[in-house]
Amino acid sequence: MKTTLTKYLPANCVVNICVSNGVIGCNMDIPYTPLEVEGGAALSACFYPNIPGLQVKKYSIARKNFSIDDILTADVPVKALLIFVTNRGSYVVNELLIRSLWGKKVQVAVGGGVTELTDSLLGSILAFSGPNVEVASILIGYVDREKEIRSKLKALKETGLHNQDCFAYMFSTIERGTCIHSKVNLESSIFSEIFPNIPITGLFGYHVFGANFLPHLKLKTWNLDHGHFVKTRKNYRYGHCTVFVLIAVKKDNNCEIIKDKESV
Repeated sequence: MKTTLTKYLPANCVVNICVSNGVIGCNMDIPYTPLEVEGGAALSACFYPNIPGLQVKKYSIARKNFSIDDILTADVPVKALLIFVTNRGSYVVNELLIRSLWGKKVQVAVGGGVTELTDSLLGSILAFSGPNVEVASILIGYVDREKEIRSKLKALKETGLHNQDCFAYMFSTIERGTCIHSKVNLESSIFSEIFPNIPITGLFGYHVFGANFLPHLKLKTWNLDHGHFVKTRKNYRYGHCTVFVLIAVKKDNNCEIIKDKESV
C-alpha cells in the first residue's frame, strides 16, 4: 500500500501508514459527516499540505535508545504528539512519555492508538509544531455515555480552537463503538454536531494514548454538565477510552513559510 500511495505524492512527502481494527473518517458523499467502520475493509487518510506556521515530522520507533526527549528538545517547541504503535511498542512509548512529560511543565497534547501493524518496527510518532499551531486533547472515560461525551466535547470547544483553521483526530478502543453504545457513529457524530465543518479522522485500536490538555481551562475548577474528567494518573495508555485531539492553525498572513517543505 505504501509503495502504491507514494507514487501519487511528492517525492519529499513523509508517509505514515498503519493497520488497525477499524477506522474513523469523513463520508466522501457528505462533507464533514463522520463515519466509523469497525472490523470492516476501509481506508481513512489525512493529508497535510505545506501550511505556513505548521510543521509535521515523523519519528520511527525502531532503536533501543529512542527517546521522546529528542523530539521535545527540537528547535521548534512541539505542540502535539500523535502515536501509532504496535502492542509491543505501546509499553515502550508509555514509559517514554512518563519520563519525558509526567510532572513537568511541558504543554503537549497527546493522542494515539495501539494498532495491529505499523510501517516501523514498533511504531511511529508524529510531532506537530510551529508558531501558528494551537492544540487541545481530551479523554472520554469508560463509563462515559452520550451526556458525558457531549459535556466533555463542549469543554473542549471552550478552548476556542474551532475558530481557527482546524482538523481533528479521534482514537478509540474497539469496545467503544457499537458494543458499548449500541449505536453506529455515536461519538464521532456528537463531535460533528458540536464542531461542524471540522474534518475528523482516526482509528479503533486495542488501547489509546491520551491526556487531558485544555489550554485556558482549569480542570480542577471547571464544572462539567455531566460526568467528570478522567483522572490522569502516572500513565498515558488507556483501555476502554476515547481521546479527541484538536489541531488548529492560527490565521496569520505574516507567518513565514516553513523552509522544510514536508507533508504527511
